[in-house]
Amino acid sequence: MDYWIEFLMTTALGIISYFLKKTMDKIDRTEREVQRIERDFVTETSHAKDMEDMGRDITKIREDYTPRNEFKEAVHEFRNDLKAAQKEFLTKEDFIRENRKTEQRLDDIYKLLLKERS
Repeated sequence: MDYWIEFLMTTALGIISYFLKKTMDKIDRTEREVQRIERDFVTETSHAKDMEDMGRDITKIREDYTPRNEFKEAVHEFRNDLKAAQKEFLTKEDFIRENRKTEQRLDDIYKLLLKERS
């Protein structure tokens, strides 16, 4: 009979230990979760300020936003202006070529003037 009493006491202690361990683990997890929440906690005033900032950012983006069609149109106009400018203005090579022609004519005039003096 003593054997059964020892067996029941050991079993009862084992069951109590198991549930106590399970409860302690749950308490530890809850404590870690509370610490995480405290660490990541955002106050209402901080949240309100962040929302205001975000609202201002969204408003600024809306003001500065250029729709895709308008952007494509502006790029198209810029390309047309660039093509027109290329037709109207001299290239560097054209400028150099015309400058050389002018220098050659000036040299010819200078030579003629020198011949007339002599």
